Amino acid sequence: MNDRWYVIGYDVFGGHEYPIDGPLDSELKAWSAARKHLRDIEGLQPTEETGGQAQYGIQDQIFIKRPDGSSYRYTGQSPN
Repeated sequence: MNDRWYVIGYDVFGGHEYPIDGPLDSELKAWSAARKHLRDIEGLQPTEETGGQAQYGIQDQIFIKRPDGSSYRYTGQSPN
C-alpha cells in the first residue's frame, strides 16, 4: 500500500478537481497543507461573496486523499 497523502482541490463552480499538494508522508502534513490552502481560498473567494464552505456555497473545496485511495473533505474541523 502507498503511504502517501495528497491534498486535492475541487472547483465547485467549474466542477473539476485540481492538485494542491503531495505526495505527503503523513495525515498531519496533509492537514497543514489543507489548512493553509483553505485560508488562501478565503482570501481569493470570500465567504460573503461565495457562500463559503456551506452546503450550497460555490467556494472551492479541499479534500484529503488517504494512502488507500479514499478521501474526505477538509473543512477545518476535526473528523473525530
